[in-house]
Amino acid sequence: MRRAGRYPRSWLLILMGSVIPLTLIMGIQFHIEQRFTAAIVVAALLVFASMELWIHASAPAIGDEWWQDDHCSGGRGY
Repeated sequence: MRRAGRYPRSWLLILMGSVIPLTLIMGIQFHIEQRFTAAIVVAALLVFASMELWIHASAPAIGDEWWQDDHCSGGRGY
């Protein structure tokens, strides 16, 4: 059983979080225009924030929630 206050850190979340400083560093090193760098950073931040919210919201889930339907008929197992 998982602890309620702790959620797993996904490798995809860490990878997405590292794209932001990497984009800023590469923008400075390769003299990429700021508008392109800013667009990539904003898009990466939106994806990162949505992934973080999804992981945080589904942390207490253990797999037997009432909304998980394993039957094709649409019944909820009642």
